[in-house]
Amino acid sequence: SKADELKNTMSKLDVEIEENQDNLNKAAKSIKEVQKGKIQMEYLKTKEAALDFARILMDNEGSSNSARKAWEANLVEKGVTDVNKILPEPV
Repeated sequence: SKADELKNTMSKLDVEIEENQDNLNKAAKSIKEVQKGKIQMEYLKTKEAALDFARILMDNEGSSNSARKAWEANLVEKGVTDVNKILPEPV
């Protein structure tokens, strides 16, 4: 009957809408992750990163192990997660 056809069509459209919403949510999450990564890497290019690095070196003078741990803690605090790039860029 016509009513059954309409119910079937509506059901298919509901599934399609749900799939599209899931895809949009995944895309939005991906965009946020990319933006977050960019922001994290920008910190290492800032004067603030260079000053933080110098301060940590001075605070931990004579102990490279302590300085490394303090710098890593600072990076975690700033949200930097790319361990391949852990030094600030030259100012």
